[in-house]
Amino acid sequence: MAVLRFFCGVVRVLWWLAAACIPYAQHRFYESYRLAIGCPAQGDCYTRGAEHLLELQLLFVGSALVLWPLCAWYLLAKPLFDRRSLFIGRRHATQGAASLEQ
Repeated sequence: MAVLRFFCGVVRVLWWLAAACIPYAQHRFYESYRLAIGCPAQGDCYTRGAEHLLELQLLFVGSALVLWPLCAWYLLAKPLFDRRSLFIGRRHATQGAASLEQ
């Protein structure tokens, strides 16, 4: 049973790491598309297909604003709070048991 719990934990971490990489992949697609249509790195671009660049920018910025806080919560904060609550819960449980024995 412990092996299955470990495997599920590994899959969960890999899932959220993959979700955190989605905005980065979208940004790489944006950069490759911008270079493919011949737009400069700075300034305005008036070539055919440049109207999609703003939509792509909004897509990866919006997905980063949504996904990165979720990934930070599920990868960092939630496990920390779960371990802390388990540790605090054990302390309170042992204090109660000690007071009952007296």
